[in-house]
Amino acid sequence: MRLCWSCFILCAGQVGGCANPQPLLTHVDPAQADSESDVWLTLEGDRFVPSSTVDPVSGARASSMDGFHVRIGADNVWAELEDLTWVDIGHIKAELSQEVALGLPSGSPLDVELIDPRGQSTTLVAGFTELGPDVTPPTIVFLSPSPDTPLIAGMDLTGSIVATDPHNVTSFSWTYSEGDAQGISNVCDPDLPCPFDAKVSKTLKPGDAIRIQADAVDGSAQHNPGRATLPFRLLPMPLIADIAPKRGGTAGGTDVVITGVGLLPGTSASVDGVELFPNGGIVSADGSSLSGHMPAHAPGNASVSLKTYDVPSTGSVVFEYVAPPQILSIEPDGGSVRGGTAVSITGQDFSSSTLIFFGSTFQTALPLSDLHRTDNTIVGFTPPGQAGSTTVWAFDDALGFSALPDAFTWRTP
Repeated sequence: MRLCWSCFILCAGQVGGCANPQPLLTHVDPAQADSESDVWLTLEGDRFVPSSTVDPVSGARASSMDGFHVRIGADNVWAELEDLTWVDIGHIKAELSQEVALGLPSGSPLDVELIDPRGQSTTLVAGFTELGPDVTPPTIVFLSPSPDTPLIAGMDLTGSIVATDPHNVTSFSWTYSEGDAQGISNVCDPDLPCPFDAKVSKTLKPGDAIRIQADAVDGSAQHNPGRATLPFRLLPMPLIADIAPKRGGTAGGTDVVITGVGLLPGTSASVDGVELFPNGGIVSADGSSLSGHMPAHAPGNASVSLKTYDVPSTGSVVFEYVAPPQILSIEPDGGSVRGGTAVSITGQDFSSSTLIFFGSTFQTALPLSDLHRTDNTIVGFTPPGQAGSTTVWAFDDALGFSALPDAFTWRTP
């Protein structure tokens, strides 16, 4: 390979003695460019052999780009590239200046011709495309929110926008509008995703239009403007219709289903300002109901209402908190450890579902058997137990339980 290279050098410029290497041009990088600025092109191929000069004193030989020519064009319109630089036998760099590029036909592939110092040429047909001036506006993308995000009056509209362009973005801004009225605007950093935050007016009605508009200008010679719009139509405010069941215990935990109209993701329910569990409740897929567990509350009626992203809905329903059944006294207050003692228990808030248990803890307590109820009196027979005093419990499946400590004493025979 060295001998061949030396042959190329020694034969450069000679008429005879050995064959001149035929250059080959295979690719131009980049293969297209616009005329917005000067562009450096890399010509790729093989056998790009430069001319050489010899220092008469040292005998050293140096390569020279003198004699290389590269031009781009088609038909009768051609332009010469400038500042050619030899990289190696397969690569040459050359500059396509903006001034030269503006004189070339744009939009169609152009031929690239290379002539070496020995006058031999190679042509890459349709090797480069001059795009002409940049007329493409910046690309603007709304990263969030989704176009199908449900909105109601009074909500916060937040999101993020990004603008990009090959020639950089020189200005970037967004505007929030309601109907035909212009709202707030803000200027963004062109190099970063731009957050936006706007409050939807509470006075708007369902069906009213709002939009976020983003504008950007690129750094090309044309200063191309770009615009993107994210429109929305306001939905009706979610409405509460009913709650089931309508009563529960003061300790909370009652499982309820709230029905309504247009319940949106993000809608939550609260009881006199305290949210249902978990996280205000769970909205059904069809938006017709919300389920959850009631929080604790004092006895009496409580107001259950809805809100969506901190926007309260109009209307409410009533849920009644009822104290669990209470034991006031038991007669007699003692009996055999074997059980079977007939007792009469007096209390308040007893119901047809109230049960009575005997034991030190509710988890280990045993039930009163053969219950009979009359108003707030329950009679029955005690379970067996261990000698000593014990707690008597009143339990309602919907309302919870209460306890009367040391209310009954089991005695040995």
